[in-house]
Amino acid sequence: MVPLGALYRGETLYISSFAEGGYPSWYHNVRADPAVIVESGDHVYHGTARVLTGAAYDEFAAWVLANNPLLAEFQATTDQPVPLVVLTLAK
Repeated sequence: MVPLGALYRGETLYISSFAEGGYPSWYHNVRADPAVIVESGDHVYHGTARVLTGAAYDEFAAWVLANNPLLAEFQATTDQPVPLVVLTLAK
């Protein structure tokens, strides 16, 4: 289990993290298997992770970096793009 904060763009739930020295294990895990289990409080959700790439990544990253000062500050220190993954949870 990896603790990550839930971040939202409107109704879209996404996760990211700092990526010093390479992408974190959770990112590689969802690339290999997009099935996820998310725990939030007392609730457990099953869902699917979608790693953003290409134009979808560029558009979403521009919004994220304009609206998340911590990720923007970190991104300014590295050439490696921050990992961005959108989650779709079963209802």
